Amino acid sequence: MALIKIIPSPLSRKFNSIIDNNVTEYIEEENNLGQKTVRSLGQYKRERFPNSHQGERPISYSNSKGRYNLKNYEANSDELNELVKKCHLINDMPKHYDFNRPITTCDIRNINDPFFNHKSLKISLSEGYGSLDTENPLEYLLYMGMLANHRYQIGGENSNPALNARAKYIIVDSSIDRDTRKAVRDERKNAEALLDAMGNDRKKSIALAMGLIVDEDTDSSLINDLLEEAVLDNKTMPGAGMSKQKYFIKLASLDSTELKDREYVNKAFKKGLIRRDRESNTYVLFGAQIGKDKQGVINYLINPTNSETLYKLQKAIDLNDEE
Repeated sequence: MALIKIIPSPLSRKFNSIIDNNVTEYIEEENNLGQKTVRSLGQYKRERFPNSHQGERPISYSNSKGRYNLKNYEANSDELNELVKKCHLINDMPKHYDFNRPITTCDIRNINDPFFNHKSLKISLSEGYGSLDTENPLEYLLYMGMLANHRYQIGGENSNPALNARAKYIIVDSSIDRDTRKAVRDERKNAEALLDAMGNDRKKSIALAMGLIVDEDTDSSLINDLLEEAVLDNKTMPGAGMSKQKYFIKLASLDSTELKDREYVNKAFKKGLIRRDRESNTYVLFGAQIGKDKQGVINYLINPTNSETLYKLQKAIDLNDEE
């Protein structure tokens, strides 16, 4: 095993108000003459209050299961007792018959068990950050408790796309960040390869479908520039639920008929035929509500059951273009 790093989950951030979010971090510095000065480090960006300390007991008792929660240890066993013995704890329960004696065994099903209630069976965190050395038997059991506790989730230090809102702390697995970076690189390479393999007509169709251009007579060099920017943009677009890069990859896999349908939808947005209704906060076409966001509108109109509405929209756009 190894040294396990624990960090606070950004979803359990303690700074929620505008005032909290404006907390500034300072550092005190001393020069060669012993003179002290205070320098601002800018906005405080950690998830817990400055200089705060947390004591957590990750091994929890489950009333429904009738036992303490430990990954890989669902019942009493010689292996578990051997680990308990190696922790070298002294019974600190004054009313227990073994008070002040070494703890050599435990009862995972006893809520009042001296080992599981020992004051040392906790982890100390500073501003939500801490670590465990799993070579240490006590810290190894704390780690097993974390893995069975919903307050802790395994994740990356910088990337957690599927973070659980119930998790207060993240057990850092560096391979997750590494795998995420690789996935980002692979996605970019895939998008670039798809663009390089396209002809000008296909590029124009995708640019129209993405809403990057409105005019079909747009210069091909400009279309190429816009698409090159799109395949590098991996930030999620508001109301779309995906980045331009992912959207490009999705459109690149469509047949020409569906791609043409999406062209019309984006033209309808640009020409104001599909507009947002302020009262209902939804998009409206021909007086009917067709979606809460742009992606919902696209899904509605390309659905075969709504083909008559799409056909009517296409005719309206064609007539508008002829004027």
